[in-house]
Amino acid sequence: MHLVPSANFEHLVEKCCCSTTSKTGMCGSCSACKEMHISIPSDVDLTQPVAYKQWMLTTEQKEKDGETVFVKLTSKENVHEPLNKFMVRFSDMMKKFKKHFFNINHQYLQYRYLKGSLCDDECMIHIDFSEIFTCKYFKEIQSVHFGSSHCQATVHTGVILCPN
Repeated sequence: MHLVPSANFEHLVEKCCCSTTSKTGMCGSCSACKEMHISIPSDVDLTQPVAYKQWMLTTEQKEKDGETVFVKLTSKENVHEPLNKFMVRFSDMMKKFKKHFFNINHQYLQYRYLKGSLCDDECMIHIDFSEIFTCKYFKEIQSVHFGSSHCQATVHTGVILCPN
């Protein structure tokens, strides 16, 4: 609908705060930019319908071993609502995203600082969670496909950084 000035999230974050390097500004506690938000053109009809997809957490009731159990499922749902409600939801998400954006940038700055300030007798070990793999069997019975019967393997990658 081209209602926001950019499709780039970095540019949108800059429009919502006084400084992207200020923790108070990015966390919403700065008095100067606390109420800043992305404005849309005044000639836009806020009652017009908007359709988009949203990840939703739903609860389903299922029968298991003669008992009723509730299972939580995450699925992408079609959402239809007026533009004004969508813009409120978008503003709320931008507030959360600003904190996330600040944390990422701050972590990268600290990482580079630590990496650059290592002494000759020090090293830095960076270990990161990579992925969970579901194990498959060559021959398996049907019940293996459901619930806690899945065997999983987690991969954690790592690198050791030394100054020399």
